[in-house]
Amino acid sequence: MTVNADTHQRITDYLATAEAVGSAGGLLVTIGDDTLISTGYGLANRGAQYPATPDSVFDMGSLTKQFTAAAILVLQDRGQLS
Repeated sequence: MTVNADTHQRITDYLATAEAVGSAGGLLVTIGDDTLISTGYGLANRGAQYPATPDSVFDMGSLTKQFTAAAILVLQDRGQLS
């Protein structure tokens, strides 16, 4: 399975825009066992000017708050909070 040309171009354009404003990261798109896109964008290390790759390691910061908030909202929707 592959990403069609239009979708691939839209993703590439989006990553270029994100990179232009200083974003960096890795992107993995899969369907089942098929890897459709595996790429890095931006700089993994701005000081040393190392480009990001799919294998780059990034500090993620504090992401747990968003997951906790989402879990609380799910529990609220299920009526499991009091």
